Amino acid sequence: MLATRAGIASLGYERIRRLLVKSHSRQQVRTASADEIERLAWALNTAARYVLGNHDCLTLAMSGQYTLNRRGIETDLRIGVKRDAAGALEAHAWLEKSGRILIGTPASAEHQLLPVVNVWG
Repeated sequence: MLATRAGIASLGYERIRRLLVKSHSRQQVRTASADEIERLAWALNTAARYVLGNHDCLTLAMSGQYTLNRRGIETDLRIGVKRDAAGALEAHAWLEKSGRILIGTPASAEHQLLPVVNVWG
C-alpha cells in the first residue's frame, strides 16, 4: 500500500496502472472460494486502517486489485468523479468482483462512473 501510494504520488495514476497490468502477465485467472476472497478483502481493509490512516481510496483499490490479481482473482477497479459545490473535481475509487464491492464503498449517485479498470482484459 505504501509503495502504491508513493508510486501514484511520484509517477502518477496511469504509470502505476500500466505497472499493475504488467504485474499479472504470468498469472492465470482461477476460481477462488467466496471465503478466500472475503478473507483477503478483510485483510486489505484492515491493513488500510493502519497503513493509510485516512483510507486513501485509490491507493486501497489499486493495492487490493494488485494483491487479488497476483492470486489469479479477477477484479474491477471502479472510479467515480463529480464536481463539488465550488466546481472542483472529486474522485472516489473502490474494488469490485462480479458487481459486488470487495474493498471500499461505492460512489454516491452524483458521481459519474469512469470505464472499469480490469487488468485481465
